[in-house]
Amino acid sequence: MDAPLGTLPLPALLPADPTDRTRGTRERLLAAALQVLESEGIHALTQTRVAERAALRQSHLTYHFPTRAHLLKAIAEHAAEHAADGAPVVLQGDRLPVPLDLAALKAHLAERVTDARMARVMLALTTASDEDPTLKRWMVEFDERVRATLARGLELTGHAVPAHELALFHATLVGIAVLHSSEGTGESAERARRLVAIAVDRLVDSAARD
Repeated sequence: MDAPLGTLPLPALLPADPTDRTRGTRERLLAAALQVLESEGIHALTQTRVAERAALRQSHLTYHFPTRAHLLKAIAEHAAEHAADGAPVVLQGDRLPVPLDLAALKAHLAERVTDARMARVMLALTTASDEDPTLKRWMVEFDERVRATLARGLELTGHAVPAHELALFHATLVGIAVLHSSEGTGESAERARRLVAIAVDRLVDSAARD
């Protein structure tokens, strides 16, 4: 990883309202899981270690995430919904940077691709899916949501692209993210940003020719 990513702060106090308390506990556990992933790696991502990092009993974790598969899926959703500073701006669902133009889209995608935690989570899910077929189905659905939001983002910039071009573009972003995650340096992050910009330009040019 290049410069250390900003860690998501653990709430100092849980809210008094029972509903908020439950939500706060869940967010606290997910923040702790991301911190373990960032500082110790995927092999340290156990229920026991996450509960310790969150300073909560393991029963709190298993209540929200009964299995490691549940935890991994929740971490992926959480990481995809939060940028490195914790702001929910990720390119997923209906959350997009506003106003959005091509330059803003490039910057947003570069930020996401250089957040190595997401690549690590998805790689862990890929490995875990060998033992849990439900994870494979979830990952297919997750990728479909990401591609749908990529399409919406491009449309907001005035560029509609064919489905096959969008699929190739998404696969390119995934590959860039994995390569950066494996190296994790400032140089690899800068290279990843350049590649994202090139990939966006080529996608737009290809769509214009079609």
